[in-house]
Amino acid sequence: MLIHLDGDVLVYRAGFAAEHVYHTVECAIGGEMMRARFADKERALAFLDEQGINYQGVAWSTDVEVQPEANALMIARSIINKILEDMSVGEDALRVYLSGAGNFRNGVATIKEYKANRANKRKPVHSAAIKGMLRREYNVILSDGQEADDDIGIAHYACWVRDPQSTVIATIDKDLDMIPGLHYNFVTGETRNIEPEEGMRWFWTQMLTGDTTDNIPGIPGVGKVKAAKILADLTGDAALYGAVAEAYKSGYGETWESALLENGRLLWIRREPDQWWSPIIYNQGDST
Repeated sequence: MLIHLDGDVLVYRAGFAAEHVYHTVECAIGGEMMRARFADKERALAFLDEQGINYQGVAWSTDVEVQPEANALMIARSIINKILEDMSVGEDALRVYLSGAGNFRNGVATIKEYKANRANKRKPVHSAAIKGMLRREYNVILSDGQEADDDIGIAHYACWVRDPQSTVIATIDKDLDMIPGLHYNFVTGETRNIEPEEGMRWFWTQMLTGDTTDNIPGIPGVGKVKAAKILADLTGDAALYGAVAEAYKSGYGETWESALLENGRLLWIRREPDQWWSPIIYNQGDST
């Protein structure tokens, strides 16, 4: 069995596990200024609620305590070791995928800039060190012109077609749930099999709701509940496409076709090299 590990998620998981964000609040209590530091935001909020303090009158600040680089590397290695142990395979069965230079989706997005909402999000302090360790010690595939998810999808799908039990995707990223086959959550330790119909249904659901994490809009005003009603008990790609197309016509009017194509190409994780998603196959009524 080959293990296709989402290295991008691993880097963030291990990196942030070696850090701790503290929350400090400063406010007036009984006419005197008080400053208190809390290990998490929930505790800070609970304290303010107990004191009956209005949040608007509170000054918030955060600071990060970072563990040594060696700790972050140890955490990354321990996650990998647990994956290999749970899957009962050796290190030679592991493939680690990292996103490299370029991403075709940047040139596709016009409705909203792709992943623009991540521009100001902080990366783990030791992310570069973790990536360096992965490239030195493991079999790393660095993506070029696409995302690590695409390389995972292509490699896993090729194996799955030959033998569904010969390959597994190791990640906690739900985007990859559109790819059929075995999926292993390396946080919960759970393994599940995603059937082709289930995977495609997840893709069509995302086409309706979009993906806020990646700044992909979907159809304005359509959330998970409404998406479930639109798709209802429909089966087969042709029927699912038809329902989604009608929703796009209602949501985008005259520009529905271009919006549908754009979102589809942003959301679709490749299963073949240089694959471009297109709705043409569904228009022809082919549900394979």
